[in-house]
Amino acid sequence: MLSVGDVLMKNTRITKQAANSLQSQQGFTLIELMIALVLGLLVAAAAVQVFYISQRTATTQSSASGVQDSAVFGLQRLEQDIRLAHYGAANRILKNDTKQAGVLLTTTNSIPDTPDTATALITNSDLLSKGRAHDSSFGGSQKSDQLTIQYKAPQTMYDCEQTVVKKGQLIIERYFLRSDTTTSKLGLACDSNNSRTAANIASGFGDNGQIVIPNVDQFRALLMTEEGYRDIETYKTSGTKPIYGIKLGLVLAGDNSVLEASGATSFNLLGDNITLASATGAQPVRRVYEPTILLRNARID
Repeated sequence: MLSVGDVLMKNTRITKQAANSLQSQQGFTLIELMIALVLGLLVAAAAVQVFYISQRTATTQSSASGVQDSAVFGLQRLEQDIRLAHYGAANRILKNDTKQAGVLLTTTNSIPDTPDTATALITNSDLLSKGRAHDSSFGGSQKSDQLTIQYKAPQTMYDCEQTVVKKGQLIIERYFLRSDTTTSKLGLACDSNNSRTAANIASGFGDNGQIVIPNVDQFRALLMTEEGYRDIETYKTSGTKPIYGIKLGLVLAGDNSVLEASGATSFNLLGDNITLASATGAQPVRRVYEPTILLRNARID
């Protein structure tokens, strides 16, 4: 049987063991918690920054890729068709009084060169080439141009609205900016005649056409003559020298806006400084293209 002294000594040992056990299980101090919290926030901030940069890079690349696709595929087809302008015309000189001209500036240009009694195919001046004729993303006086061309198909081919055209048949194409119903953004549309019979050659010409290059903010055209570059309206009123080429000016935009609002909003297009009418918030990547197209079927005096 234990004595009172033995019991007290045993209780004392148990108390010391419990104290040692509690001491070994104590938590973090306040300073340690604050340091851990700061380190955690730094790691989280770095992760967020890496995610933001990767997202911005991805959207920028996607937007730039859209511009590149339009430039490679859309502009290539556009240049190809314009280069055919004036093909099949009897008179190789292209001016604003030339019959069956490759660039339709006046109603005279749409009169077939044979027979002599032929009348103009296009009598509505709104369907001819016009300067500052349509809206653009730059608003105000910076409206976009309309370019109307015609040529005879050198072989069986498709016009800009993907209609089959047989060799020798007349193709009339009108390029202009309009709202793309798919994206609600401006795009370059092409309207072509859908009749190939002589009696009704302009049938179907004058509608909304088909979008051939999406996301186009501005479209301009300069006529190349011996007197230098002339805009469409200036040439109509005072141009006397033959046209032998066309210089286009386009501002193409990407499909997506990048994750910042620092994209370019002002551009120099064909010598004019233009600024977006509305440039708030994130903007897509935009690029200026100014291809020069020589009309191989037209010559100078």
